[in-house]
Amino acid sequence: MHIVAPQLPASLSRHLRFRALAWLAMLGIGLAGLIVPVRAQPMPAEDPLLDERTIIAVFEDMLGREPTRREVREWRSRSEGMTVEELEDEIRHTREFRNLTPEKVITDAFRDLLERDPDPDGMRHYRRRMIERGWTAGDVRDAIRSSDEYRTKRADDIIDRAFDDLLERAPTAAERDEYRRRLLKDGTEDGIRRNIKKTEEYKYTIPRQKITKAYQEILGRDPDPEGLENYRKRMINDGWSIDRVRDALLKSPEYRKKYPRK
Repeated sequence: MHIVAPQLPASLSRHLRFRALAWLAMLGIGLAGLIVPVRAQPMPAEDPLLDERTIIAVFEDMLGREPTRREVREWRSRSEGMTVEELEDEIRHTREFRNLTPEKVITDAFRDLLERDPDPDGMRHYRRRMIERGWTAGDVRDAIRSSDEYRTKRADDIIDRAFDDLLERAPTAAERDEYRRRLLKDGTEDGIRRNIKKTEEYKYTIPRQKITKAYQEILGRDPDPEGLENYRKRMINDGWSIDRVRDALLKSPEYRKKYPRK
């Protein structure tokens, strides 16, 4: 509750203001009698825009895809005062949603997540779930992501990427089986990469091959043992790239002596 105190004219002197207040007190009015209750005015309610993550989640669930950046901006600007349920209802009235059939939802999900078309059994299984249980596109994708096939494929993708980045080759069948077992047994992509970095191939074979090639191309000779080991440690321990090694060789006294500037 807010209170309003009696206001006396500002033109009154301090002495006269005191006398006026004393006079009011004598009449039994006092300040308390002049307190007027004022109702607190409620703040106007704000209808916030739906956040970006909510819009993306609704798109993935109902349409089986992420919205474009433009779609996120458009739906955010239209979503003032809109609930999630109202957003879902708006999407149900779009042409894209009306054109979705169980077969298209399932086929798109298989191609995106498993990189293959659904087999007849898979199509029947997920189509039945959509028709009889009201599964959405998001439900179908969540079920595929929890499958053994998806987990195995995801593991293989992680392994292939790690081998390509660190060893610049594809894993052998035996290597893929070994790392897949590690990954599926509560492993992580970082753990796979740490294991590869501990191998002789990563620590010694690959750096020595690259350094030897750089020496031959720039200095016209094989590296001496001291130079080879120095640059190998630079690459493994200090994170040097082979381009940085080549740059160091180009700036070396041996290179300047061999190819003096005219």
